[in-house]
Parts: sequence; structure tokens; C-alpha cells
Amino acid sequence: MKRLTPLLLVLLAAGLFAATVLADSSHPADTTTSTGTTAPTTTTAPTVVPDGVRLAGVAIGGLASDAAAQAVADSFGRPVSLRFESTKIDVSPSLLGVSVPVESAIAKALTVQPGTTLALRATVNKLLIRSFIEKIAKRFE
Repeated sequence: MKRLTPLLLVLLAAGLFAATVLADSSHPADTTTSTGTTAPTTTTAPTVVPDGVRLAGVAIGGLASDAAAQAVADSFGRPVSLRFESTKIDVSPSLLGVSVPVESAIAKALTVQPGTTLALRATVNKLLIRSFIEKIAKRFE
């Protein structure tokens, strides 16, 4: 069982992030319209996410962009519980160096049709994960 512990922990860590997928990181562009001799008019993207939009499982439709960003950041900042036999370990995403491109994902969400579901890909710091797994493996040896 001792030899399986590191493998199980790696699988648990991988499972933690398995549900995340790619959100397009493109930013909505401002559009400029010119009419003859008048100055160009700049139109910016809306600042409220269309109704029914979900980003990585978080309902952000109808929220202002800053509130939507906070909702997604809060969701990805919640600790995850890892269980092994009778042991439960709560792991903060920051401990594993989780990074989520919230701003670019919200920018994309502002441009989609109502009711769209978007995915989001988180990245992790491999060195922090390796260190975490080593500490946990020692605990179960």
C-alpha cells in the first residue's frame, strides 16, 4: 500500500483539475466606426454578462464583469477535500499554485450569446504539486 500512496495522491491531484477545460483567451476588441468628416466613434463591449451564461460551472449571467470575475475566482479559490482511507485533507488551490485566466475568460463571456456554457482551463505549479505530494507521501509511509 505504501508504494501506491504517491500514485493515488497524483491521481487525486489530477482529478482535482480534470474537469477544467479551455476557455478562449481572446479579448473582445473595441470597434471604431468613422462617418465622413466626424471623429471616429468607439464602442466598447458590454460590461454585463448575457443572461444564462455559465463559466466553468459558475452562473455568471446577468452579472457585471467585476462581479462575474469575483464569482469565478471565489469558486476556484475554495479548498478541495482529498480523502485517503480514513484521512481527509483540505487543500487550498493556492497551495498547489492554481492559476485561472479569469479576466480573459470574463472578456470572452461578455461576447457570447445568452445561455452559453464556457469552460476554463486552470494551470498549476508542477513544483508545488510535487512538493505537496512528497509531504503527503511521507505522512502515509
